[in-house]
Amino acid sequence: MPHPHVAPSRLPTHLVPCPCCGQPLKLISVEPTPLADDFENVTEACLPCGTELIRTISARSKQVAAA
Repeated sequence: MPHPHVAPSRLPTHLVPCPCCGQPLKLISVEPTPLADDFENVTEACLPCGTELIRTISARSKQVAAA
């Protein structure tokens, strides 16, 4: 959602800007989703404005390929 009063982000792609004020979000936690083992909930928060963002992402493969 674009905000006309916030300048576009020039942060590296691994840093997510706050959707409200544009400041970098701080990683708070990474937890498995309650109903699916394939996904994780990533919680990030903005320290200046208090916005909290929870993203559900695909979990990294935890299996090691046999040689």
